[in-house]
Amino acid sequence: MSFADRARAYAEGVAAGKIVVCRLVQLACTRFLADLDRIDWLYEPARVERVCGFAEMMPHVKGRWARTRDLIVLQDWQVFILACLFGFVDGQGKRRFRQAYIMLPRKQGKSVLAAVIGLYMLVMDGEPGAEVYCGATTESQALEVFRPAKLMAQQADDFLGQFDATVAAKSIFTVDGSRFQPVIGKPGDGSSPHCAIIDEYHEHDTPDQFDTMVTGMGAREQPLALVITTAGDNLGGPCYDLQRFAEDVLEGHIGDDRLFAIIYTIDKADDFRDFSVWRKANPNLGISVGEDFLLARFEETMSRPAKQGINLTKHLNVWVSSRDAWLGMADWQACKGDVDLDNLAGCEAWIGLDLATKIDVAAMVAKIRMPDGRFAYWPRFYLPEAVVHEARSKNAAAYGGWHAAGHLTLTPGDATDFEFIAEDLRKLMRQLDVQAVGFDPFQAHHLAQQMQAEGAPMIEYPMQTKTLSPPMREMEAAIVAKTRVHPGNPMFDWMASNVTAKEDGRGNIYPRKPHGQDHLKIDGITAALMAEGLSMEESEPSSVYETRGVLMI
Repeated sequence: MSFADRARAYAEGVAAGKIVVCRLVQLACTRFLADLDRIDWLYEPARVERVCGFAEMMPHVKGRWARTRDLIVLQDWQVFILACLFGFVDGQGKRRFRQAYIMLPRKQGKSVLAAVIGLYMLVMDGEPGAEVYCGATTESQALEVFRPAKLMAQQADDFLGQFDATVAAKSIFTVDGSRFQPVIGKPGDGSSPHCAIIDEYHEHDTPDQFDTMVTGMGAREQPLALVITTAGDNLGGPCYDLQRFAEDVLEGHIGDDRLFAIIYTIDKADDFRDFSVWRKANPNLGISVGEDFLLARFEETMSRPAKQGINLTKHLNVWVSSRDAWLGMADWQACKGDVDLDNLAGCEAWIGLDLATKIDVAAMVAKIRMPDGRFAYWPRFYLPEAVVHEARSKNAAAYGGWHAAGHLTLTPGDATDFEFIAEDLRKLMRQLDVQAVGFDPFQAHHLAQQMQAEGAPMIEYPMQTKTLSPPMREMEAAIVAKTRVHPGNPMFDWMASNVTAKEDGRGNIYPRKPHGQDHLKIDGITAALMAEGLSMEESEPSSVYETRGVLMI
């Protein structure tokens, strides 16, 4: 069977449910099958044969196959990826996909696949003076792709002679001026990449390296920016942002014909405690990763809670929160749903305001009683625009993206203009049956007086263990039970992933940031906890004023 036929057979097998994978892979395969019938993109099997044939000329350079000097033998899922990346072209014969997001767990041959793609684009793509870079945050990580590419180039029969290539310590050169090199951190603006491989993108705090690579591709006719990564724990980082975009493309919510995405993970409804679902995320199970190895990781996950996060990210591609996280992000993501205020008009609501300082993130979160008995969170966030425009925070790039997507309001100047918050609160008062608005008197006294004068039921809610521990227990149980709904706001998700909580001797907990990481914000969750606390006390016979007191004007 030809490589092109194998790619199609794999896609058909996945689409028919004969091959066990997650829904995101099913969507990638369904997209491929639908694209075969399009007239604006051409699928050329000869290109698939060429790239896959090239891949199978390369030797293994690690493990037992390297010992016996075996050549690479592509699995069907790898053929499918290469067929998608290199088989589709436009009317001028130029490659369709300019960006690719490939998420694979560890031990799936990720670096080998990236090395093959890099070498192919170095010498087989008809691009004189091609520049191929493998980028990472550290030299050791950048070499994870470059080292196998270098060894392949050295060991492949007649490879160097055929292309007049020279291998140096950290470069592969050809006589036409093409080069393959590792890059650490942000590359210089003078680079003109034909292929940029960003390895383990989840480790990047900013999108600088990726963005610089992409903006440098303007002079190339058919460049490729390839992100190949596992999941991580930074939900405020550029990798998670790119994954969300990729998922939207796969779901059909966003049209982007230039992005190829395939994400091997488990489904949100899957329970990682069931070993049978682990197969979905590991396409090379039984080939490069043994079932005994994966079973050991599964058993470790069950018996050692401290290992749960690392195993979920590295072997299931499940994004997790910080290592000492309070909430499980799999449970949190399972609560994602539609929160449309128009459909909730007139419903009871409780609102929390965490206004922090005027130079930091401010949050307003409404907890709304839905007609079906569940509760919905509706978050809003505010920040001075100078924090983003002058890059005063490690989160500046993420803040800018969230603002552009409508998830964050930037107010003019160097300090948050609380009038923006007041106006949004007025709108909520008109739309919902607001029972109480909680605020921390430390930062919000003036705004509270103003809104109280306008009829808002403002109540002081100090940030203390006795006022936050009960709602934390309530929220924690409700998230696991899926009786809360949130809109999937990425800034809210990020904050949920950042909350840590350590129990004291009396069984109380308090929301905190991860130790030593002040840039990881939790304001949206503390605002939600205030709303939780207010709603809990509404149902109790004791007065809310016994713990907080009434606001005095």
